[in-house]
Amino acid sequence: MYGVVVIKRSLGVEVNIKSVNNGDQFFLPDNQIIRGQRVRVYGIECFSGDQLTKTPGGLTMASASAVLGLMVNFVDAGNSNRVYQIPFFTFQSSLNGGFIREFEPFEIVLTKSFVQVVDGAILTAGEGVYFHLIYSQV
Repeated sequence: MYGVVVIKRSLGVEVNIKSVNNGDQFFLPDNQIIRGQRVRVYGIECFSGDQLTKTPGGLTMASASAVLGLMVNFVDAGNSNRVYQIPFFTFQSSLNGGFIREFEPFEIVLTKSFVQVVDGAILTAGEGVYFHLIYSQV
């Protein structure tokens, strides 16, 4: 499975960065496509304004330099931080040799997973970031 990501199913998730205070956390929203289902994430990709101008919901994307002020946290079904305070930049495949970040599959809880502001001085409130989660159903 590792090396070349085969997409079984994928899901786009946008996050609104509503404020830019250091320490602010913005949880991933509930998603009707996977609501009530158990899913295992095995690949994650993120996008900024250098790849997309707007999210599907119409948010202006934060720039590639602005997302340097964000950390990503993904929580699993056992309430453990499976991905904890990893720079958003790490998940941008276009800026990292085209690689999609792969994981040992884990059951994600979207509504407990979040983006955290660590440098609000370089961000703009009201902009968004976009995740592409690659998953399989349990």
